[in-house]
Amino acid sequence: MAEEKKVKKLLELLEKKTSIDITELKEELPKGNRIAISNLRNTKKWLPLIEQYYTVEVISGEDTVAQLNRPEIIPSLVEKYNSLQEKYEDLLRENEKLKMDHLYGQRVKEMEPTSGTELAAKATDVLDELIEEMRGSDIDG
Repeated sequence: MAEEKKVKKLLELLEKKTSIDITELKEELPKGNRIAISNLRNTKKWLPLIEQYYTVEVISGEDTVAQLNRPEIIPSLVEKYNSLQEKYEDLLRENEKLKMDHLYGQRVKEMEPTSGTELAAKATDVLDELIEEMRGSDIDG
């Protein structure tokens, strides 16, 4: 609060002494209700903002990526983000496991010996199909 009063006094003084457009200058000044997204996730710097401001802006670089009109939801957002991150990592691990199981299943299937009777049955089926195709074509003239 004291800082805000200082800024207001400085702006008034500056406005009296110069011809600078104060509204433009106000837009250039850093806003106290902004927090970087990295600070939202990794630190507790947002806690004082909850008590001080009604609206908190979450920024990434110079862009506002979120505007929270109810800053008391920040803790639940952080918790939700962390739980979604854990679920994502679990799904990645499960996906890798399924890929490995699939590859293992393919290798086992390739290595299984086929019995002679199965091979003979497959060969007979292929030959029967070829004979049927030949009968249906105009090879005979």
